[in-house]
Amino acid sequence: MLQVGPKALRQATVPRLRACFQRFQGLHGAAKPPLVLVLDVDETLWRSHVPGVHRTNKDFEHDFKVELHLDENGEQPTSTTEPASSSDGPAEGAAEGVVHKEIRVALRPGLDNFFEWIRRRRSEGVIEGPWIFTQGSTVYLDAVKAKVDPTGDIFGDRILCRGACTPLQRPWPWVKKDMTKVPCGEDGGAHPERAILVENNPMSGLGHPNCLLMVHDWVGGNKFDRELKRVMATLDAVLDDTSGEPGDYARTLRDITPGHADFAKDLEHLHECVSVAPPKGKTANQAIKEVWIKAVKAKTRLIEQQPRRKPRDSGK
Repeated sequence: MLQVGPKALRQATVPRLRACFQRFQGLHGAAKPPLVLVLDVDETLWRSHVPGVHRTNKDFEHDFKVELHLDENGEQPTSTTEPASSSDGPAEGAAEGVVHKEIRVALRPGLDNFFEWIRRRRSEGVIEGPWIFTQGSTVYLDAVKAKVDPTGDIFGDRILCRGACTPLQRPWPWVKKDMTKVPCGEDGGAHPERAILVENNPMSGLGHPNCLLMVHDWVGGNKFDRELKRVMATLDAVLDDTSGEPGDYARTLRDITPGHADFAKDLEHLHECVSVAPPKGKTANQAIKEVWIKAVKAKTRLIEQQPRRKPRDSGK
């Protein structure tokens, strides 16, 4: 007779029991609505090396290549996280007439496991999505997504691209990701308190700092990177928390994450800074650099305070 170990039995039965419990709670009006997972992609899930955007790196180790055929205006498919100075001219290769680019893509370590985690939590009914929310162009994202998620099992058509981002007023070079644009639940309405955005650029979360689950930039090359494992463990902790208002996952993330309340205050201050023109006596480039340094420091302080958690159902 086949012997089934306790760990294997637990892995097989716990998800089903949890899903049944979720449905039972729903019948009695006490269930928390699913957490809406929103994912940035560039330098969060993967890193793309785009000619004319990223510095030439012949040694950039990639997992696959994609070819883009752009329209006649040569719109850049994606951008770097660090802002270019306002005096910089167009990137090399961005001129009119550029219709073809070969892009190399390096996947963040643990991405396959992260996708499996998503499938498992989604089948349990505790998360919804995920949505992609990115500054990349639709053409670029379609090309990369065809490699990363060829069946559409993970993302489907839940995509918010560059046009959904909210540019700041000039000269500030960043965009905000407005979480009210992410459809949530059966009504498809705006419920930003239910959404968690996994993101590497703190400026993207201006206006919704509580929703931000920050990660270090993924630029390729570090095969020991463990950020996605930390993301899974943090999301599990948010899902398991029973305090606070049911379904207010953004508040829960802030409350259980060491340093997150201070990080949110830092972002609120930066949001005020970029809502007006640069102060007198400073050039636009000086003001941009100062804001960016403060944003990076705030993100680094936040991440460095995080405890080491293990994702649920993981023995590693």
